[in-house]
Amino acid sequence: MTDTTRNDIPFIKMPGMPVSEAGPLRTTLRVIYALIMRQVRAQFGNSHIGYLGVLGGPVFYIVALSLLFQIMGRGVPIAVPGPLFFLCSLMPFISYIRTYSSLGTSVEAGKGLLSFPILRPLDFFVAKTVLEIIAKIFTFVILATVIYAIWCEPRHLPERPLGVLLVLIITVVHAAALGLIFAILVVHVPWLAVCRILLARALLLTSGKFFLADQLPSFIQEIFWWFPLLHCTEWMRSAFFSEYESKFLSIEYVFGSLIVMLCVGLLMEQHLLRVRKFT
Repeated sequence: MTDTTRNDIPFIKMPGMPVSEAGPLRTTLRVIYALIMRQVRAQFGNSHIGYLGVLGGPVFYIVALSLLFQIMGRGVPIAVPGPLFFLCSLMPFISYIRTYSSLGTSVEAGKGLLSFPILRPLDFFVAKTVLEIIAKIFTFVILATVIYAIWCEPRHLPERPLGVLLVLIITVVHAAALGLIFAILVVHVPWLAVCRILLARALLLTSGKFFLADQLPSFIQEIFWWFPLLHCTEWMRSAFFSEYESKFLSIEYVFGSLIVMLCVGLLMEQHLLRVRKFT
C-alpha cells in the first residue's frame, strides 16, 4: 500500500472558512483539537462534576498518607506540613503513571479511528499529552491552594513556581514518550503489554512518594538512579521547598532520556505509518 500523507486527502470545506486557508498544519491542528475534545467527553462526561473527578485520586492519596503517618507517629522528611509534602511527592507519580498508562494503550484503543488515513498515532500522542498537562496543572494548583488555606504559612510558598510547572510538564511529556513507544511495540509484539504493566509496578516502587532519594543507601541509589520518575519527584521537591535541595537529582538525565525516547517514539511512529499494521 502506498504511503498516504495529509496533502493527498481532499479537504472538506467548512462553513465560513475558505478552502485556500486549509493547509496541512491547520488540518493537523483541527484533528488534534477534535481528539482532545473527544477525550474530554470520554474522560469527564458532559457534566461539570466530571471535571472534579480528576481531584479524587490525589485527594485520596494525600489524606490516606497523612492519616497513616499521623497514626504511626511519623513526620515527613522535610519540615513542611504533611499534606503539602505528599502533594509535591505524589503529583509527579500520578502524572507519570496516568499519562504512561493512557498513552500505552492509545494505538490499540484507537485502531478504529486510525483506519482513517488523516489520523496518525502521533495525533493521539499530542492530544493526550496536552490534555494531561492541562489536567495536572489544574489539579496541582487547586489542591495547593486548598492546602495553603488550611495548613500553610507564607514561608511555604514555592521557591521556584515556574520550576514547579516545568516539572509537571516534563513529567507528563516524559511519560507520554515512554507510553508511545510501548503503544507501538504492543501492535507488533502483543505480549509486551505484560512488560508495560511490570514497568508500571517498578515505577510505583521507585517513584519516591514516601522517601527522599538522598536518604537511600548508596547501592540502592545506584539502581534507582536509572528511573527518571524519581528524578522528577526530587526535582519537584527541590523546586518547591526552600528547605530541600536534592543531591540525587540529575536534570541532564531527565532531559537526555526524554530526547532519546521522543526520537525513538517518532521513528517507530513513522515505521508504523509505512506498514499500516492495523486490523
